[in-house]
Amino acid sequence: MIDELDVQTLLEDPIDHETLHIQTATIDMAVALGIILLKLVSVIAGVAAFGISAQMIDFDVEKVLYIFYRKTEAELEVERMAAEIAVYDKELACMSEMDEFAKFHRKKRVRDRLFDEYTAKAGTAKQSTMYNKLKLNIISRVIIFLLTVFFSYVSRDIVIAEIPTNVFWPFNFLLTFPWVFASSVGDPPQTPVTLFNFCVLFSITYRAFLTQSLRNKVAAGKKSQ
Repeated sequence: MIDELDVQTLLEDPIDHETLHIQTATIDMAVALGIILLKLVSVIAGVAAFGISAQMIDFDVEKVLYIFYRKTEAELEVERMAAEIAVYDKELACMSEMDEFAKFHRKKRVRDRLFDEYTAKAGTAKQSTMYNKLKLNIISRVIIFLLTVFFSYVSRDIVIAEIPTNVFWPFNFLLTFPWVFASSVGDPPQTPVTLFNFCVLFSITYRAFLTQSLRNKVAAGKKSQ
């Protein structure tokens, strides 16, 4: 066993305390860098989510979510009937109406009856599908916007500038999107601009610039003709 004197000597050793201090500082620095990296990733993810929800980024969210969509019995029935009609059409195309007159028209009557039933059910199924797609699209946009709000909240303390409130009044809410009711700070009052807000405003401005440039090119092309 280590006697009490040796234990006290080890505890009072300045080298051990210094090493422990360095290790603690290293861990604190690693944690701080990790938090900063997480906030920067949140900025990028938040701007991307905003671009998708505002349809500024060409990303079909509906197709991604449609993977998890379960078709109704009516939709499955319509697909089955469409497949059967395709089989009948293929069989009729391989038959001779003159040589197999009775068999051809008997099969054609079955096919026509099935097609009429398919047309009636397809209309109802199409309305149901359109409603489900619209609902899915709205839900996906809401979810993506909520992700935008979440990521902007995570990165809210990365402030890159503070602009006097009277400079953009009454449009200061644009500088604090999506926290439009955020209060000003300081005396005189100033509106904090986060990195997320700056990137969102820059992307909106850049998209508007590209759209206007495209319109100008189209207009110039029409004049030249």
